[in-house]
Amino acid sequence: DAMWGGAGHRGPVVGFQPGASRPYKMWPRERFVDLARRLLATVPDLHILVLGDKSEAALGEAIADGVEAPGRIFSLCGKTRIAELPAVISSLDFLVTNDTGSLHIAIAVGTPTLSLFAATDPCSSGPYQDQDRHIVIAKPKPCGAACVHKKCPLKPSCMTQITVAEVYQRSVEMLPRKDP
Repeated sequence: DAMWGGAGHRGPVVGFQPGASRPYKMWPRERFVDLARRLLATVPDLHILVLGDKSEAALGEAIADGVEAPGRIFSLCGKTRIAELPAVISSLDFLVTNDTGSLHIAIAVGTPTLSLFAATDPCSSGPYQDQDRHIVIAKPKPCGAACVHKKCPLKPSCMTQITVAEVYQRSVEMLPRKDP
C-alpha cells in the first residue's frame, strides 16, 4: 500500500495488467483508459493499480495519465520488484489482464481474474481451475488456422474484438458486493 499511498484505503482496488510478452497479446491501451474511466465513474471509492515491468513504464503512465483521475489510478510499472508482485496482486479485489505472467500469479495467490484472449488460446494458457473466480473473455482468431500472430500484419489486432462494454460489464459483476 505504501507504494501507491493506499494505506487505510477501504474501497475496492482493481489491478490492470496492460502489457504482455508480445504486442499481439495486448488489449489496446485506449481501451484500458476507457475501462478505467467507466469503473471510476461507477464506483466512487475504487482505486486502480496498473501493473507491469520497467519496459511497460511508459504504457502504465500513459494509461494513468489518460484517465485523468490523479489519486485514484497509479502506475506501478517498473516500481514493483517481481518478488513483491504476489503481495501486490493478492491485495487486489480482481485483476484485468492480458495473457501474461501476472495472470498466473493472480491464480496462484487466489486473486480473481478477468483475462482477455484472442490471439492466444485460453485452453492452453488460461486459467484451468476455479472458473467461477477466473473469468475469461475470449474471441476467435479472425484469420483462423492461418493465424501468424507472432508476425501479424493486421492493424488493428484481433484483441480489438474485445469491447470495453463487455469488459466493463464483467468487471462490475466482479466488484465486491457492499453489505446493505
